[in-house]
Amino acid sequence: MRTHQFAAVAFEENLSLRDLAPLYPGAKVGVREIRFPTGNGGEVFIYPFGAMVFHDVDAARRETELRRLREARPGLTTQVVRESFTVREEPGAKVDIVDGTLVVDEFGPGRSAVVALIVAQSAALEQRLRGSQEALELVLDVARDRRMWLLEFAIVMLIVLELLLALLRRL
Repeated sequence: MRTHQFAAVAFEENLSLRDLAPLYPGAKVGVREIRFPTGNGGEVFIYPFGAMVFHDVDAARRETELRRLREARPGLTTQVVRESFTVREEPGAKVDIVDGTLVVDEFGPGRSAVVALIVAQSAALEQRLRGSQEALELVLDVARDRRMWLLEFAIVMLIVLELLLALLRRL
């Protein structure tokens, strides 16, 4: 039995694989991803929609790779979404999810790529949803401010009307 850990980091910005490819000599560069081994049995995936996934990569190496990416792309946001996912390889097991862990009978490079893509998409979607939520909250704040202005204006108009009625009653 072997356990595989996936850790995804999603940025607000998209990533140009063509621009990043020279930073990763020996990496497999495709249309949808850059993929390279870390040398200790782990691997890294970089996706154009702004996500980086680490498969069986320790925390120190993850930070090193993130630093390398940030140096290559100086404008990357520091506010990121991080997600993790676990896959347990058990020979003879049926594919299942047990306590949030995917259980598979075999886990090779093809399945690794699929899991990495799904975790990357999940983190990137969460990042986009956060951005949309922040934008919506800003719009709602502006709408509230406008409604407050209208409410204040209505109150002032009612006060003016009361004053005019009071003046008319005295005449």
